[in-house]
Amino acid sequence: RTDFYTEELKRRRFADYPPYVRLFLIEMEKNSNEALQKLIKKVQIFLQKIGAEKYIAGTLLQKRGQGYQYRIILKIPDGDAVPEGLSGLYDLSGLKVEPDPQII
Repeated sequence: RTDFYTEELKRRRFADYPPYVRLFLIEMEKNSNEALQKLIKKVQIFLQKIGAEKYIAGTLLQKRGQGYQYRIILKIPDGDAVPEGLSGLYDLSGLKVEPDPQII
């Protein structure tokens, strides 16, 4: 068992996964693409304001049923502090924030 954990931690360090980085999955969902684009812009401005835009590791836009979904992944390297004010994302409506998600 110890070998499994040791190997898993090596793989996680190599792949920049937790616990060696902090990941934040920001999911936004709206019924119309226009409404979603407005929310995306609001989130981008917020991330720029707190200096977190440099941590954007990926984005994904998907059509989901009757609506649209957009995901942003923030990847904060080991040694960097989580940007102060990031918790302010929770004040924005229409999005969900998941720290260190199990599945991306």
